[in-house]
Amino acid sequence: MQRYTWIKLTTWARTHKWLELKKYAKQKKIAVPVTQVVKLANQHGGPEAAKAFLTEEGLLNHEDRYNLFCEFGMFSEAAKAGFDWKNVEALSSLEVMCAGRDDILKTIQGYKTQLIGSNSSSWRR
Repeated sequence: MQRYTWIKLTTWARTHKWLELKKYAKQKKIAVPVTQVVKLANQHGGPEAAKAFLTEEGLLNHEDRYNLFCEFGMFSEAAKAGFDWKNVEALSSLEVMCAGRDDILKTIQGYKTQLIGSNSSSWRR
């Protein structure tokens, strides 16, 4: 069953049937993880096709979204996903990946400041 599903998903990705892939990814019980579906979309449709899956609410958790954005080199989006995940450590590791890219580093620093600031203010209450 998993092999058949993989062949079907790969065929949809090759023929750019993104709607079919999205329908599959939204099912409750699936044989192939959504992360693999997103990787197929990126492989056959590029970053824009993958981004359509990554920005869809409810398909992926924050950690998977962050990891895939990093893997695809979408660092600004990864920073936002790390912020949504409320994970300062993830943002710190992203800073290392983005060394020399001042625009993204500034964004990451802003997110970290917000997270650290919101944590410290809630501790004071």
